[in-house]
Amino acid sequence: MKKVIFSSFGDVNNFVENQVLDAIKSGGKVTYVLPTKNAAYQYREKYVRQLGGISNLDFVGLDSIRKKSTNKKVLDRSLKKYVIKRILNSGDFKFINSNNGMANSISTIVTLGRESLVGSEVFKNSKKDFLREIGEVYQKYESFLSKSKYTDLADVTNLKSDMGLVIFDGFYSVKKADIRFIESVAKFNDVIFNVPYLLKDINYANKLVDNLEKIGFEIFKDNAERTVNDVLDFLKNENRLNFSDVKHDEEGIKLFKFIDNLS
Repeated sequence: MKKVIFSSFGDVNNFVENQVLDAIKSGGKVTYVLPTKNAAYQYREKYVRQLGGISNLDFVGLDSIRKKSTNKKVLDRSLKKYVIKRILNSGDFKFINSNNGMANSISTIVTLGRESLVGSEVFKNSKKDFLREIGEVYQKYESFLSKSKYTDLADVTNLKSDMGLVIFDGFYSVKKADIRFIESVAKFNDVIFNVPYLLKDINYANKLVDNLEKIGFEIFKDNAERTVNDVLDFLKNENRLNFSDVKHDEEGIKLFKFIDNLS
């Protein structure tokens, strides 16, 4: 089963909850994947109240699943910058240097490239010397990962654990590397991806649904119309979305402003 539920908050969550409860009551396992720690806490509390315990129900983040699927150590931001800086110091570059600002910028470029499945060859084939040198740093970083005991998680593509029924909830945008990993999860597990109806006019959500459809997910849409107040009341009563979480990233700010303007 590979389903995307693109629908209104109330009905969607009833469907997802019913799937979760049915799986648990029949002795199955459920892995609930959420975008923030706060969301995981909220959902954990909800299901503890409903089930009296959650021994077969795990609440995790997407990176947590990847970490469980690799034996390598994870490079955090500071370690990644350290690796990039060592590459800069060991090379003979004319258009880039090894100061902290440059190391930070190149680390960000490499991270975005890895998450978007854009390899070093794209930069190395550029007509601009500056970008070609960035491509050289990027290529050496890729080589370092392939030969070392470290990973930045973008290269983790194979799932190593049985997750049972997998629910992805609360994501309105995921990176291409995430889509590739979700595809591997769906090869061995039933997956439901919940995309709330409120987000249907935001390009991120539509693009997410399109990308999931391309990897074989069935799309189920609910065209029921609900007022903004209906949705906001549901969010408040069910504690589905914590605005303090989404304010802190660029896409989250756009979402928050969208809802705030409507209300």
